[in-house]
Amino acid sequence: MRPLGAAVREAVHGPRRVWVFNGALALTCSLVWAFDIGTFGSPTFVHGPHLQWWALAAAFYIAEVFVVHLQFRKEAHSLSLTELGLTFGLLLAAPAGLLIGQLAGTLVALVVNRRRSQRQLVKLAFNVAELPLCSGIALLIFRSLAAPGDSPPHIWALVLFACAVAHVVGIMLVSAVIAIAEERFHAPQLLRTLVTSTVGALATASLGLAVVELLEIRPAAVILLVVPVVACAFFFRGYMEQREQREHVEFLYESMRATQGVPEFGLAVGQLLVAARRLLRAEYAEILLLPASDDDGPLRSVSGAEGELLMHPEERFAPEEAAA
Repeated sequence: MRPLGAAVREAVHGPRRVWVFNGALALTCSLVWAFDIGTFGSPTFVHGPHLQWWALAAAFYIAEVFVVHLQFRKEAHSLSLTELGLTFGLLLAAPAGLLIGQLAGTLVALVVNRRRSQRQLVKLAFNVAELPLCSGIALLIFRSLAAPGDSPPHIWALVLFACAVAHVVGIMLVSAVIAIAEERFHAPQLLRTLVTSTVGALATASLGLAVVELLEIRPAAVILLVVPVVACAFFFRGYMEQREQREHVEFLYESMRATQGVPEFGLAVGQLLVAARRLLRAEYAEILLLPASDDDGPLRSVSGAEGELLMHPEERFAPEEAAA
């Protein structure tokens, strides 16, 4: 068992600049929510039930547990049902209930269900500040533009607009914290990620609007949405798994073609490194070829952002030198 001090140091490990960014994010989140809670009261846009914080906490918990990960080269983004709980909160809950519900549901989901991927406290701190901040921005936009007498289509459009803005802000914040941690910004697939995930966010928010309308007209009919929603979620997850398997098959095919279609073995190694970087979404790949005899040294091949180094002879150490 590791000492408590070592565990704490590992948990809070992270660049100081990231902690500063998280602190600024938490401060901004506090200011936004202080304004929202002090300015806006309970919503009166629909005649549906008034949701308490614990109901929203359950919705946000489910949203953060059942996620789908989209991979674009080296970048990754998670699609969740967060906009579902956000839509409920915008139309059926008071601002304080939305904040408490999201914090409670998100914390339980991140700490319990994603404990393996959230080992560092710096990541947890970012998520706890970023998610409520985006919801606070959505609430600010929606309640500033909407009025109780607006028509339902106008209310729907404002909810979708607020959710889309909050989603885009969230993606930009994730990209920003990654750039701060790595001290460089390199996101060639950011636009594609924005478009794809925003479409998913709008679809989730539309589902939330449908649930709200059914709750207002015929609450029992909401159960009819359960089967198609669950089916779509499983189908989409299956599609992503098939896509990943196809990438692996393409990697094997390209690797075999690279080794057979080039005139020199060194060029084949270079093509193999490029394919490995693309498959693993890595910035750096290296192959060390060990010699067949003791008279020769190993050959090192490297592929990275700074270029390639192919079949470079390395110095061979004698066993007694390595032991020394």
